[in-house]
Amino acid sequence: MGALCLLPRLCVLPSLTPEETLMTKGNGATLIRLPLSLVLILLLFWDSPYSPSLAALTVLCAAIADYLDGYWARKHHNVSNFGIYLDAATDKVFVLSGLISLLAKNYPQVPASIVLIILIRDVLIDGLRSFAAAEGVIIPANRFGKWKTLITWIALIAVIFHLPGSFGLMLVATGLSVLSGVIYFYQSRALWLPAIAGKSVQMESSAKKPSA
Repeated sequence: MGALCLLPRLCVLPSLTPEETLMTKGNGATLIRLPLSLVLILLLFWDSPYSPSLAALTVLCAAIADYLDGYWARKHHNVSNFGIYLDAATDKVFVLSGLISLLAKNYPQVPASIVLIILIRDVLIDGLRSFAAAEGVIIPANRFGKWKTLITWIALIAVIFHLPGSFGLMLVATGLSVLSGVIYFYQSRALWLPAIAGKSVQMESSAKKPSA
C-alpha cells in the first residue's frame, strides 16, 4: 500500500514551462558556485602536489558556470531580479573565498591590503544595492564590473600557479573593482544623494529594469 500524502500540494511537483526550465538552469549554473567555493577552500589548504591544478580547475569551472548563466539569460532574454542578486552574491562568495584562502596561505601576490580593499568595496556595493532594492530599483552589473570579474578569475589562476605577472593581474583586478564601485555610486547618485538630505527620490524608470 502506498504512503498517504497528507499535504497534496507538497507531494506534487508542478510542471515547468520552457521559460521556467531555462530560469532553473540559469540559477543552477549560478548556485553551483557556492559548493565550488567550499571545494576551492579545501583544495587551497590541501597539502598535495595536485592541489594547485585542482584548485585552478575549480576556478575555471566557476568561470564557465558564470559564463553559461549570463549566456542563457542573454540568448533567451530571460533576466530576473533574483538572478541578478544571486549572480552577484555567488561571484563575491567564490572570489572572496579564494582570496582569503590565498592570504591565509601567505601567497605574496595576495597581500591583506588587496583583500581588504575588495572586501570593503563589496560590502559598500551590497549596501547600495540593498538600499536601491528597498526603493524599487535594481542595479545590474556595469561593464567595468564584468571586466573586473573576468580579470579576477584569471588572476586567481595565475596566483595559484605563481605565474609571472600574477601580482600585476591582482592589482588590475583590484583597480577595476574600485573603479566599478565608484561608477555604481555615480550612476545611482539620483537615488542616494537625496536620501542623504532626508528625501525619498526614485531614479528614472529606465534604471529600474536591467537590460538583458
